[in-house]
Amino acid sequence: DCAVFYTITCPSRFHSTLKNGRPNPTWTNATVRQSSDYLVGMFAAFRKAMHKAELRWYGVRVAEPHHDGTVHWHLMCFMRKKDRRAI
Repeated sequence: DCAVFYTITCPSRFHSTLKNGRPNPTWTNATVRQSSDYLVGMFAAFRKAMHKAELRWYGVRVAEPHHDGTVHWHLMCFMRKKDRRAI
């Protein structure tokens, strides 16, 4: 097996402020809960695709807020070396 670390975040429209603290002009008034729900949905689609492709992996996930509260995830995933590029 090999280990791969991923950081997954939401698109800009979920972030109320930019890194410099200024308002984000592309923000859609999304809540922190909506940002979390977005990642949950994306991850569910990813898991489904991996299962369908018979790619097996396991790991751990940590949720952490950005400066504006928008959620992002850190994942430490373990998989067979031969599957790494496909995953």
